[in-house]
Amino acid sequence: MKTGLIICVFFLTSVLLFAQEPPKDTMRACRAWEPPDITDCAIAPKVMYDPNPKYSKEARKKKIKDASVILGFVVGVDGFVHNIQVEHGAGYGLDENAIETVKTWKFAPGTYRGRLVPVMVKVVVNFKLY
Repeated sequence: MKTGLIICVFFLTSVLLFAQEPPKDTMRACRAWEPPDITDCAIAPKVMYDPNPKYSKEARKKKIKDASVILGFVVGVDGFVHNIQVEHGAGYGLDENAIETVKTWKFAPGTYRGRLVPVMVKVVVNFKLY
């Protein structure tokens, strides 16, 4: 009898834990090994429109052939980019060009248990001069 009661209590506790509402703040995207139904992470947004950035005049003058800028931002429930921050810059005007380009990107929003949620994303914007 006690075993049946313990199993029942465990089941009810599990249901209550997984029935909680997602946090109201921005969530992080799940990593490949994290199932979103068990952890507090969201299914990552999917890029729908992402044009390439333009090289800056300053970077062309300095003959910078390859550069990368790492940006962190929030993809809102509207699918647009918000709160862009430079995590690692390249300088020579490339950071600003990366930000301006990423502002035009469009995403399918991230989801958490079937609901649209804002998700924090980090991307690497690559610049190549041919």
